[in-house]
Amino acid sequence: MRYLLDTCVISEFTKPQPSPTVIQWLAAQDEFNLTLCTPTIYELKRGIERLEAGKRKTFLQLWLENNVIERFEQRLYNIDADVALCWGEMQSKLERVGKPMPVLGSLIAATAIFHDLTLVTRNIKDFEISGVKLFNPWDIYPPYGGLTYGG
Repeated sequence: MRYLLDTCVISEFTKPQPSPTVIQWLAAQDEFNLTLCTPTIYELKRGIERLEAGKRKTFLQLWLENNVIERFEQRLYNIDADVALCWGEMQSKLERVGKPMPVLGSLIAATAIFHDLTLVTRNIKDFEISGVKLFNPWDIYPPYGGLTYGG
């Protein structure tokens, strides 16, 4: 199975205390099966640019350019004509029922739908309406690969 990582998933790596379940789940995956799309790059860059100049902003800029973009270069989906057509169809259907999605979220969903990817996100409710396949690694209990013992 191939996965499209939502912004909240990839940005987990930048947190001082990332979710152990998310990090463990990501580490257990074949990296080839983990993908990103250009709207996620935009959201990351926008978040970084909102920060005041300083060490954290510099660190995140380097992380985005030298780790994320470079690492995912061959697994980065662009918004091409096919995804745009999928997006237009999906959004128009949602608009007809009075439930359009925000542009960036719907572009991420359309990318996953067109390329038959499972969208990995914490924001399940934001994407459910699109019909995209979803997975929430925060909901893994106990932490991925962990064992529980009766007591």
